[in-house]
Amino acid sequence: MLEATRLLARVRRWTSIAAGAFAVKAACDGGLIALHRMGAAALEERDYSAAGFARAALTMHSLDLLLLAIVSLVFLIWVHAAFSAAWIVARGKSLPKPWNAVAGYIIPIISLWYPIVDMRRLVVAIDPNDIELAPTMRARENVGYRERAFEEVPHARFVTLIPIWPWWALTFVPMVTSLMNKPAWTTENLFWLDVGEASELVRAVLTIAIVIGVDRAMRERSRRLALTAAR
Repeated sequence: MLEATRLLARVRRWTSIAAGAFAVKAACDGGLIALHRMGAAALEERDYSAAGFARAALTMHSLDLLLLAIVSLVFLIWVHAAFSAAWIVARGKSLPKPWNAVAGYIIPIISLWYPIVDMRRLVVAIDPNDIELAPTMRARENVGYRERAFEEVPHARFVTLIPIWPWWALTFVPMVTSLMNKPAWTTENLFWLDVGEASELVRAVLTIAIVIGVDRAMRERSRRLALTAAR
């Protein structure tokens, strides 16, 4: 139990760090899209300020790449922490080992499908709804003679948002848009850059939902395990 508490605390800590890091990444992606749109408008009007927007976008692109490296490292640490805790709270469920789950994001080719497979197994394994809790008792109102004074109230089903399928699908959008980009500051090129940045922005938001959702599900499962053990 102490080991589970320690691992869950580690997940909670890295969940907060990951959520904050991906929020900054999403804000940077939004800033890039805004710069691209202003630059595209300046190009259409043949305004001299287009060069200034291009320089600002180049600087922010460099910042975006740095943020991408940071959030990727933070997410991999969170993946290791989450799978380490899941091995304790899942109790016998089929899960990859923590380092194998991390490797699935790093090794070329298999990184195209291993993350969604492992994440799906994680979500299923930590689902707290497969742990049945004893119903609580509630006093009944207007009880008649020889009627039961209490009634059973079943526990509500635990619901949390873990959008792993759209998160995984958006992985491939920047790959496609990078093929459409050309090394030129044109309205067409800016459009494809914006499509890629928009997909990264949405994916960052979905990542925040995933790390928070997984953390909530594991904590609820741990709580239910403790309740069943106490019966």
